Amino acid sequence: MALILGACLILTGCTAPRVSSKKEPVKISLSKDPVTLDPRKAHDLASSSLCFMLYEGLFRTSEKGHIEFGICQDICVSSDKKTYRLKLKKTYWSDGSELTAFDFRDSWLSQLDPDFPSPFAYLFYPIHNAKKYKQKQCSLDQVGINAIDKQTLEIKLEYPKSDLSGLLSFSPFFPYKTSQNRVLFNGPYKLIHLKHHSEILLEKNSYYHEVSSVQCPGLLIRIIDSETTALQLFYKGELDILGGPLSGIPCEELKTKKPDYLQPMAGSTLCVFNTQSPLFQNVNLRKAFALAIDHDALSKLFPFPIKQIKSFLPEYFSSNIGSLFESKPSSEANIYLEKALKELNLDKKELNHLCYYFGGKTEHAKIAQVLHACWKKNLKVDVNLVKLEHKMLSSKIADKQFDMAQSLWLAPYDNPLALLDRFNDKTCAKNFSSFASKDLSLLINQLETSSSTPTIIPHIEKILQEQIPFVPLTNWQYAYYVSPKIASLNFTPLGTLNYTFIKISQDSCSSSPR
Repeated sequence: MALILGACLILTGCTAPRVSSKKEPVKISLSKDPVTLDPRKAHDLASSSLCFMLYEGLFRTSEKGHIEFGICQDICVSSDKKTYRLKLKKTYWSDGSELTAFDFRDSWLSQLDPDFPSPFAYLFYPIHNAKKYKQKQCSLDQVGINAIDKQTLEIKLEYPKSDLSGLLSFSPFFPYKTSQNRVLFNGPYKLIHLKHHSEILLEKNSYYHEVSSVQCPGLLIRIIDSETTALQLFYKGELDILGGPLSGIPCEELKTKKPDYLQPMAGSTLCVFNTQSPLFQNVNLRKAFALAIDHDALSKLFPFPIKQIKSFLPEYFSSNIGSLFESKPSSEANIYLEKALKELNLDKKELNHLCYYFGGKTEHAKIAQVLHACWKKNLKVDVNLVKLEHKMLSSKIADKQFDMAQSLWLAPYDNPLALLDRFNDKTCAKNFSSFASKDLSLLINQLETSSSTPTIIPHIEKILQEQIPFVPLTNWQYAYYVSPKIASLNFTPLGTLNYTFIKISQDSCSSSPR
């Protein structure tokens, strides 16, 4: 964080053309500080969102929602589809220095260092020997990541990977570089200042290779933990965009005022079972707690219609084949509970010591309270609800120090593998449930090389329904309010806000950035 706080860039020795703007920045808010602005470490939604503003990878999501070339300008693929040579455009860092293939190579390899805390290292494992190097089973020079020259990056894979371009558009594959203790940026915006618990100011990056496509002059991001306070600031004109997963709108407000945008996302809130814990390694106990949840009650928490959960994967990826989450009599949940108690040689009263951990947002608490009521009514089990701050909750889940917890997942790129790859490894930090199976891994591996995703997904759903490592609780759908200054917002196919292509009204006022 010290590096982030000190990252005020001074642009000198420029070798690329510059453009500047004195228009007022678009004002948005976050409910909490990003944990980091280092794309190699960004695992929370706030940090990842900031990284997409500040960096760009070999591929990106276009204004029309397609995966297209970012820094890459051409690809040469071997006949066995396991070796890629990517030719880079001539682009620049925010200090005017040239961005090269060596920057990509060094950034990627740093995440595979056994001592580097990378939450997404597993995404690199399709690369030849990446996993072995991370696990200290081979040397660095054996990893299939090489810079042939300044403009050519070579990637050697363990097997053909159907979603490679989408994968490379995700933030862990962005380049990262510092110079003289300053962080450099190559995305549509650059960091001007960051004040902890207060605000972050970004300005349009004059060295971005497609700077002319960026209408927004900059972003003033205020850190506001109260939805009510953020709403008041929006009505005072102190915020231009309000809502989404990063800055919520109070439910009571949404009951009276229709949002300007109502955007579904390829994400879900989850009730996660630790399948390695002494209790929830028992599949019947997992089924009992899952079947006792009233999904109709969960849907009533929202001020606008929420689609009923029909599948484990977000609906964007999965056909509506599930029946597990339809309303069922509590007797069925209790049948599984009795089986579990017998198998575990356990008295039901001992389950009253269970804790369900959840995050600090109001919506998290409301969901947790519905689950508590369902389990108490349908199973006669009085679970303890424990509210934790985001960082502590994430740590507890990552360390597997829990039985049940509330978590989430959001697809980072447009392929179900973006969510499923984690289940190839029980120890993966993103495998919240520590769940893996040979049958599931076989299906996931089929997805890697197959174009017949729709025929494979139902089989994956069936395994998840049989094993229940987690329960999806709500499909994500977020409301936005926008000021007249904003002509339109641009969303990716996954539902995330694409800040590169925000459109500004022609008659919006201009003034100097704050």
